[in-house]
This record gives sequence, structure tokens and C-alpha cells, in this order.
Amino acid sequence: MALKFTLFGNTNVGSVRDHNEDNFAVCADLSEQLWSFSKDESRTLSEKGAVLIVADGMGGTNAGEVASDIAQNSVKEAFSALDKVPESQKEREQLLKKMVLEAHQKVVKHQEENLETAGMGTTLVIAWVIDDMLHAAWSGDSRCYVYDPGAPFVPFTDDHSIVWDLVKKGDLTAEEARLHPNSNIISQSLGDPKNGPSPDAKSRKLYKGSKVLVCSDGLNGMISDEEIEAYLKSSDDVAQVCRSLVEAANLAGGHDNITCLLMDVKEGAAAPAEPITASPKPSPTNTTVLRNKVKFNRAIIGVLIAAVVFLAYFLLKSDDSPADELIRSIHNVEIGTGDNQQIDLNQLSSGKVWSIKKLSWDASRYALNGMVLQIQQPVEVNDTLFIWFTMPSKEGQYQAALVFSINPDKVNSQDMMNQIDAAPAAPQSNSESGAVSNEESSNHPSESHTKPGLESKPRQTVDTPKVQQPKPVQPIDTPKTAPTKPKITPITPKNQPDTSK
Repeated sequence: MALKFTLFGNTNVGSVRDHNEDNFAVCADLSEQLWSFSKDESRTLSEKGAVLIVADGMGGTNAGEVASDIAQNSVKEAFSALDKVPESQKEREQLLKKMVLEAHQKVVKHQEENLETAGMGTTLVIAWVIDDMLHAAWSGDSRCYVYDPGAPFVPFTDDHSIVWDLVKKGDLTAEEARLHPNSNIISQSLGDPKNGPSPDAKSRKLYKGSKVLVCSDGLNGMISDEEIEAYLKSSDDVAQVCRSLVEAANLAGGHDNITCLLMDVKEGAAAPAEPITASPKPSPTNTTVLRNKVKFNRAIIGVLIAAVVFLAYFLLKSDDSPADELIRSIHNVEIGTGDNQQIDLNQLSSGKVWSIKKLSWDASRYALNGMVLQIQQPVEVNDTLFIWFTMPSKEGQYQAALVFSINPDKVNSQDMMNQIDAAPAAPQSNSESGAVSNEESSNHPSESHTKPGLESKPRQTVDTPKVQQPKPVQPIDTPKTAPTKPKITPITPKNQPDTSK
């Protein structure tokens, strides 16, 4: 049964930024190359389907809006040149991944030919609806959601970000990840000539009543999934829902550009009464169970041996190793407890650090400006910061651990006692909004076993005619950060006019 649907999309600069680095494209009829939509028009899905594309640029003065425009135009050109639609789901997903990689190459090429745009990048998400299937591919943290009445509402795509990796491990909830101070640090994007993207793709069936939402993180970063779901439930008018979502994101702070595309399936197959589950696997035989146990035990032994070797190298390095050696190195950093501390990461070695890949620091707050780390008190005695980085003089990725200790010459005895005895309160839930309190967790850092501390964002209650609005986050700027240049810089909010396409 051919799907019938309505489409709408808009983009908005938000309440803080002075220009819009988001770009999007919508094709209501790929067979006719109709790269447009009408909010009041109900269409029948064509043989080649419909396409929704969102690209969220990054780079600020380095032309993030140029990168996002190149990416969405590259995908448009690829679909326009598509003569034959692949038949299988796997082939369609591979085609979308190829489009993402081609877009990346074009962004890189533009930087090489226009050096003033070096450092720009973009996320990219593509949603292709054909027959009764949704196929999506993405790189970065721009998202695709699918809403089905009565079904759990969660992102259809998985963000390529540090905090979302913790969500998938079960260390954070989706809402905790949204409020996390490192939520803006993504693990891949388009445009980095040294670290190309590894796009993901997945597919699922659509039914009558399904709604496909494609957005930049300026939307889901400002309002929760529960609030997004409430708006999708509130109306079948795609234009009204999109505008309401953008308005809600602005009321919550509007820290980033906001792009929202929505497809509403008006006619199609009825959704199954119960969720479709995979066929049960046959029970293993006793022999298979024994073999699996032997394989598992051998794997555990191998892992333990590797861990012992690694720790021996990590902790028992010879004293004559180079002073500037940063591979799996440990550095002691003496700090006081009074004023905020600054650490120049380049001083950890004789060579210049090329880029910071990842920071893992659970127990304290910080801001990273270039290669200067601003430590925001308090920092616990023997607290550890793990850093993953690259250097232009060496190939590959390196890891360093900074262990903080108190310097008696920098603090008085009362400061030291307060530093050692302080025990920050754990985050507490707000029963009304689900937000986390302003207190931070005091757990010591551990990549796989400890939840990172959270810094909540105070909210205020805002009502709209149809849906109770969330308590909006006060403006704390968390600009999107390319994976090679994370940066957290506060900026002053200001209202901006709507730039809906």
C-alpha cells in the first residue's frame, strides 16, 4: 500500500547565535525531482520516494554554514543522479553511507582550495522514505526520530558523541546526556581531513500515523524527548508542530541554530498490535554450551594477560624514558584550592599538541579554550584527568593522565582541610521536570565504571496553548564543537528573527 504523507520544514537562528549554520533540503517527490514541499498538500509516495536532509555546520568564522551547504547539496546531487533504486535494504543503506562520505570529501576539497575556511565541518543526517520503509544514515549528532502512537519514543539514530556513548553503555540516561556539560563534543563529523567520518545507517518500516522528525541538535539539545513527543502528539498539522517545536527550543534558551523537518504518514499499513520481535533462536546443545564456556574462559584469560602487560608498562616505565613522552604517560599537577587554575596542555611535552580528541574527567568542572584548560574548583586530592590527543610530529592518538595534588605553598591549612573533607551532594531528581540538581557527583573518574558528574541547568515554567512547556534552561552557551576543537565559551543571549525556509 502506497504511503500518503504531508511534509514541512523550517530553520531558525535561535536566541543566541548571530547567524545560522544549519542547512536542510526536502524532496517530496524524488521521481519528479521535486525539491520542495507544501504544508497543506497531501502527497502519495513516488517510486523513488521522498528525502529529508539536515546538516548542522560548525566552525563559526571558519564558515560552518558553508560546510553544511556543501554537504546537503552533495546529497541532493547524488539523489538527482540516481537512475535505479537499489532493491535490498542493505544496498540502500550502503548507498546512503556512500553519500555521506562523498559529502565529506567535498567539504575537505573546499577547505584545500579555500584556506580561509580551514577547520570548518558539519554533521549530516539523511532520511529516505521509499515504499513503506525509512532508511537513515548519519554522521554526528543531528537526529532522526520516529513517532508511532502508543510506542516508546526514543531517537531512531544514535548520536556520534561522547555523552551518547555513555548512554549506550548504560552509564547515563538520555536526559542526563542532554544536560551534561560535554554534550556538545561530538566524536565524528564531515570535514576533518585527518579523521574522516564512519557513518552509520539503519532502517525500519513505517505505518499509518508514523511521524518522521529530522532535526539539528539545536532542537533536542534544548527540550527533552518527552517534550518533543508531546508536541508530535498535540497536532496532525506538520507546519504547526514544526513551528511550535522551534518556539519551544527558543523559549528554553535557543542556544544553537534550530532546524526541524517533519513527515506525517496519513495513509499506510496499520501498525501491528504488538511490537514485532525477532524469531527466537534455537536452544544450544550441551556440547555448544561447553564450547562457548571454554571460548569465554580463554577470552577472559587473554584479556587479563593483556591488562597486566598494559598496566606494567603504564605504571612501571623506566626512569630514563624521555621527559616529553606522552604515550600512556602520567603527570603530577600541583594546584591550590583558592583561585581557578589554568594548565597549558602544550607544556606537557616538547612538541605542540595538534588536537584534543577526548577528555574524561568526572569529578570536576572545566572549560577548554584552545589548548588551555581552565579548572573550575573544587578539585579533589588525587583526582585524575585523562586526555586523548594527537601531535603533528607523531602519528596516531596518545593518552596522558594528569593526577592533581595539593601544593602546601599555595594554600592555607583551612583551605586544605576543606579541600580534603568536602563531599559534594549527589544529583537529585526534580519530580516535576526530571532535571538534575545543580550539585555534581563526587565519584572518582573511571572510563567504564563511574558516571560523569552532571551540571544541571535551571529551568522556568513556560505555558503554551496546547502543551505544558518545560522549565527552560537558562542561557549557558554550549556551542557545537568539532571533535578536534572542543570549546565551551559563555555568550550573551539575544533574540533573533525567524528565518524559516
